Amino acid sequence: MTSTFSPGLRTLLQIDDPRTFLDQCWPDRHVVVHGPIERLTGFADISAAEDVRALLEHGHTYRRVDYRSSTQFFSVENPSIEEAYHLYQIGFTLYVYDVDSPAFNAWKVALAEELNLPPGGVVMTAFASRPGAGSRAHFDAQENFMVQVRGHKRWRIAPNKHVAYPSDNYFVGSEPNATLRKQIQGPLPQDIPEDALTVDMQPGSVMFLPRGYWHETDTVEDSLHWVVQAQVPIWSDVLQFILKHTPLMHELPWRSPVARAWKGTGPSADLMRELGAKLRELGSWLEQANAEELLGSAVREQVQQEMIQSIKAAQPTLNPPPEGR
Repeated sequence: MTSTFSPGLRTLLQIDDPRTFLDQCWPDRHVVVHGPIERLTGFADISAAEDVRALLEHGHTYRRVDYRSSTQFFSVENPSIEEAYHLYQIGFTLYVYDVDSPAFNAWKVALAEELNLPPGGVVMTAFASRPGAGSRAHFDAQENFMVQVRGHKRWRIAPNKHVAYPSDNYFVGSEPNATLRKQIQGPLPQDIPEDALTVDMQPGSVMFLPRGYWHETDTVEDSLHWVVQAQVPIWSDVLQFILKHTPLMHELPWRSPVARAWKGTGPSADLMRELGAKLRELGSWLEQANAEELLGSAVREQVQQEMIQSIKAAQPTLNPPPEGR
């Protein structure tokens, strides 16, 4: 790592002031920039070797290899490093999730701070693919920065006019899940929208894609690109977090069992009656609550729980004493 290493939006997007991006584009407008690969310390380091083993041998939490042809698509989840490398060589696309390195940690901390994300809100994921490989049209349920570090990959991208801020990923030709069916506005397309823009990504290119943006890819030559996943919370996430950790949920009325919850094929009349009363009680409580105190209390409880779990995990496992002693 050199003394000029400066992770963050200024370096990633080659801009003088990150506020330009944050005010004009984040999180709804796509951005494409092309520049020297040398600025991307950390991203380029891992890909320096032509052998993708350098990538596989870095710490990560999940890996997968995908194969796509005009008639079929299938995946192999968590193959061994040997299997993953072999399948990559014969044309599978390699997907490595949550890659760890000291340089990446610096990027994650800097980007999370600039994007106002909670700790752990930035994840580094890699895609390595051979010529001819690619992905069919789809959208993702998070904000992503694509960082091309080796080879040439062609993208086609388009804004999503079918569902705003989707909470799940979707590939064309598949059946939307129950959650997406509640969010979509009209039938989903069977191909990338006709107004899609073509973007050629070369080493040093960076593209920001908003949540839900349609995209498909074709690998022109051996390619490695990183996806910086910005896991931006949505309002329902915030509310669920508060309800899970706020002291109200630990008070006696909310801990009591629902004794007659189900009758026949659906919720019982008792449940629906009591639920109505509980929702009115919750609404009244939320209306009087102080937002800053409410969220602060929830965050403090979450931190305490994580600390306790960390301490427990660090304790040595003790064998129980023999019976009778």
